[in-house]
Amino acid sequence: MDFFARQDVARRQTKWLVGYFVLTIILMVLVLYLVFVGILGFAEAKEAKEALALQNMSWWRPEILLVTTMGVLVLVALGSCYKIFSLRGGGESVAVMLGGRLVAQTTSDSEERRLLNLVEEMALASGMPVPPVYLMEAEEGINAFAAGYLADDAVIGISRGAMEYLSRDELQGVIAHEFSHILNGDMRLNIRLVGLLHGILILAIIGYYVLRLAGSSARGSSSDSKGKVGAVAGFFLVGLAIMVIGYIGLLFARLIKASVSRQREFLADASAVQFTRNPDGITGALKKIGGVLNGSYLQSPEAETASHMFFACGLQSLNFFSFATHPPLDTRIRKIDPQFDGKYPRVEKRKKKSTRRSGQGQQGKKKATLPAILPAVQGLPGLPATIPLDPTLVLAAVGAPTIAHMSHASELLASLPQELKDAAHETFSARTVVFALLLDEEDAIRQQQVAMIEEGEGAPTAQETVRWGEVVQKQPSEFRLPLIEMTQNALRAMALPQYQQFRATVEKLVKADKKLGLFEFVVQRSVILHLDRHFGKSQRPKVSYFAVRAVSDQVAGLLSILVHVGHTDETQAQAAFSQALVPLEMAIPLTPREQCSLPLLQSSLDVLAECSPAVKKRLLGAAVLAVATDGHVTVQEAELLRAIADSLDCPLPPLVPGALTVSEAGTTNKSQEDESLP
Repeated sequence: MDFFARQDVARRQTKWLVGYFVLTIILMVLVLYLVFVGILGFAEAKEAKEALALQNMSWWRPEILLVTTMGVLVLVALGSCYKIFSLRGGGESVAVMLGGRLVAQTTSDSEERRLLNLVEEMALASGMPVPPVYLMEAEEGINAFAAGYLADDAVIGISRGAMEYLSRDELQGVIAHEFSHILNGDMRLNIRLVGLLHGILILAIIGYYVLRLAGSSARGSSSDSKGKVGAVAGFFLVGLAIMVIGYIGLLFARLIKASVSRQREFLADASAVQFTRNPDGITGALKKIGGVLNGSYLQSPEAETASHMFFACGLQSLNFFSFATHPPLDTRIRKIDPQFDGKYPRVEKRKKKSTRRSGQGQQGKKKATLPAILPAVQGLPGLPATIPLDPTLVLAAVGAPTIAHMSHASELLASLPQELKDAAHETFSARTVVFALLLDEEDAIRQQQVAMIEEGEGAPTAQETVRWGEVVQKQPSEFRLPLIEMTQNALRAMALPQYQQFRATVEKLVKADKKLGLFEFVVQRSVILHLDRHFGKSQRPKVSYFAVRAVSDQVAGLLSILVHVGHTDETQAQAAFSQALVPLEMAIPLTPREQCSLPLLQSSLDVLAECSPAVKKRLLGAAVLAVATDGHVTVQEAELLRAIADSLDCPLPPLVPGALTVSEAGTTNKSQEDESLP
């Protein structure tokens, strides 16, 4: 099952979840309606002193049904909306709710540094922004979670026990498991489960307080006040009925939650093994959970609320209204290691090791600028002019990074200068790294950009940008996009006014040369798009289009721009465009070169982001064909392709030889194109 199929499954499961939720509400309304009608009928029979009144009374009372339905709907909706609103911050809200502490990117603690390095490696290998990491300090059990709505607001949470007991390979297996939840689309479903469950729980809570109120009233009433005693008894019965029905509804809702969660855990385990190619990592972590005193249990009072989000069962005991949200440990282990004998090892805490600093980065050439769409320039000296690409492997790689991507990310991080990595992890310096990446090679424009930075951000920021500009220029061009991804975690820590100023400065730097280049477009889509969502300046896309033909104009714009970027010859561009349309089964005209622009690409992607996963799969496949009909893409085309995939919320791993690419033997080179659109 590929990324797009998993996304569709998650979306369908959400629909089924809502359907079951609605069915549960209907059953609760009907039972409450019958209880209210019965109580009212009994009261009427007693008042009329007619023993047979109950047999003759009408069970159809639309006014009671209407009041009951509206009351239940309002209460459940208020409870659900309250919880969902409280979690509107996405993964960060869940992490704080569970007592998590944000691990600073600049931490000097060796254990925290190890954790951050693993998360960063996996994020870069997956082609997604590096998520913040939260440490559950008070939790001695071995556990973890991933939470959020989309990849750009996801967080990873780790318990103190996981850090202290697990080896690097085991911790990597756990984190890979959580990344698979991010990539499989499980997180949004999990947060919606929290909201829906809380809505049903509200009824049980109200029933409980009605019972308490009835009990207090009963103690305060006199024995000869028969009318008051009868009213209290009726009040008591109503409260009992609401509480019981609320808990029964909660029982069914938790049963649904458990059934959905258990299946997703098996998929996440399998994905983690595929990710790391090291089954001993995740099985070792599961075995240690079985051998450690605290297991995977969590002490947080909100552990039950988020139980379905954890790596392993976080509840120490289950009651009548709870169900195991995870398969048994031995079952999960045997799914990966059939030879497991059922014996768990004795576990002791690891000894801390000192933090090892990475080596200095490789030396490379200057960042390429993007002057015009038509002319092509030679590849950077010392770097491959083009990347051999097998288009059939790209779609399979979306949301499914491999060990080759992991190795590439690890080598890349080891190659970057430590001071540059440290800068990408600190909020002030991360801003200047982004600014440095946007500095033009032409001296006059560069000086103008530095003046813009000094005017908007101050002299210290301008000076820091110039300093990092000199460092960035020495790095190979393929380091640019990973650097951008590394800065996003630090950039999220800006205050809203800081971000507004940062955003304005980025726009000025982009426009300084009077044109929008491909890399500048990549920066806008890979940084500003995600940060806008984080700071509430844009909304997460909703699925609005389920057929390619519904977005034919945007498809024409996207593919036309891609083929014009990759081909200066009109005949070749038309051939590539026709080839890209094959999987779409469409007949649309090629947009003329003079009408193509990056603003057109931006507006097209904004619409295409609202397509269903199945449509996105076809679109991305067509985009790959548009730039790789000859089996090669330039570095700039690769960055653009990944930015397009990112805009569609389809994380595309780096183009790594042996993973997404074909062998370079026997292939011909295509001139590296460094281009922009008017």
